[in-house]
Amino acid sequence: MPELGEPLSGREIDVLNCMVKGASNKEIALELSISPNTVKVHLRNIYTKLGAQSRTEATRIAFENGLASVPRQPAEPETAVESEDDIEEAGETAVSPTSPTTTPIDAPTSNSTSPAPKQRINWQIIALGLFLFLSILVIGIISLNLSNNNTSPTATIPPTPYTETDLGNNWSESAPLSTPTTNMATIAIGLQVYLIGGETESGVINAVQIYDTVTRLWSAGENKPTAVSDTTAAALFGEIYIPGGRLDKGTVTNVVEVFSPANNAWRTVASLPKPTAGGLLISDGSFLYLFGGTDGTNTFNTAYQYDFESNSWNDIPEMSQSRAYATGGEINGLLYIVGGEGKGGALSTCEQFNPAEETWAACPDMQQARSHAGGTTLVNKLYVLGGTAVSDSQTIISELYNPETNEWEKLSTPLADNSHWTSPGITRVETKIYAIGGQLNGEISQRNLIYAPLAYRTYLPAASGGE
Repeated sequence: MPELGEPLSGREIDVLNCMVKGASNKEIALELSISPNTVKVHLRNIYTKLGAQSRTEATRIAFENGLASVPRQPAEPETAVESEDDIEEAGETAVSPTSPTTTPIDAPTSNSTSPAPKQRINWQIIALGLFLFLSILVIGIISLNLSNNNTSPTATIPPTPYTETDLGNNWSESAPLSTPTTNMATIAIGLQVYLIGGETESGVINAVQIYDTVTRLWSAGENKPTAVSDTTAAALFGEIYIPGGRLDKGTVTNVVEVFSPANNAWRTVASLPKPTAGGLLISDGSFLYLFGGTDGTNTFNTAYQYDFESNSWNDIPEMSQSRAYATGGEINGLLYIVGGEGKGGALSTCEQFNPAEETWAACPDMQQARSHAGGTTLVNKLYVLGGTAVSDSQTIISELYNPETNEWEKLSTPLADNSHWTSPGITRVETKIYAIGGQLNGEISQRNLIYAPLAYRTYLPAASGGE
């Protein structure tokens, strides 16, 4: 799945060069001997990697970064838009050329060639003006010196990055949230982690909290128009989609709002077919998929696909059982949905959806049933952390699933063995997994834990020349 800042592939460079020359999707497809649909996929990936929202913006970024050269203009350029499709592909409104309006200049009515009389220069007025200007300048300099003598200069000191704490077993702890938060949507774009909405001690919020994994500092983004908790997030073409959720008064919404990190702005897209909270949203890089959820009374086994081109949610085959507050992720083109809350309580079951074939298959159950867990994928493995057990007295272990062995195994965490950790915000940045907030032993948490499973792996080259 493409991400912001990721280098363009060779084929994407070819498409980009055709685009900056003004070629339409059909012309690009003909030039590169590919289908128009393939062109659309390449353009989406280009927009995502460059952080662009249109052809015009992508072209500008390409020129600024030396990814494309300015096309040579013909001696007598002529521009015309032949069809509505070309207008839509260009991303701009065509304007019909108009003939320039010229104003005739009247010919002289006299043949006289006598020169105009010369005007005298009033040196006294010029001298007086120069004197006044110099006087004002001197007074300004004196006032500035007096002001500088009365106030001492203050240097801007950049904030100091948070010093992370090593917790052992590849775990560390970084800068905490300023306000403990749970039940929020969590997603990473590039090197930044976004926590959107959720709940604090004061209720449901609409805040956008951004953690920079390089500077290890928190900042705020533009607030979400609708405050929600019990929602989910996924990225598509460089934007973050937040579908549905639970409002402050407990009602469930079907509103879908989209955040653009590049523009720090929100927009609204097509609403969900029905109000949904506790669903699981997964992206495969081309489409979004929403699985399960609840309306506050009923639990769903529904599944929808969001099509960016048509801005619509479409039905796809349903899950084998109803579930809300599940977790999962994408591995090698397959979408995994595990755990969650069913009609009889917490679930341990695992289902696998193949988007290309629109078919479902079973995968091994987790070692423990759980809902309200956090999950993400890293190096073709699914990591599931925390969650709510079948009974309040049961302690939940964290687990990871390896599709190659088709088995679940226990994952150690820095928390005490008897800890109850529910609704953590889990996401991945490069080779690290971030586990932020949630509820820890019944209290809303502000902790920012980091797991780096690949941190201490050493790869030795194979010996050569041996027997």
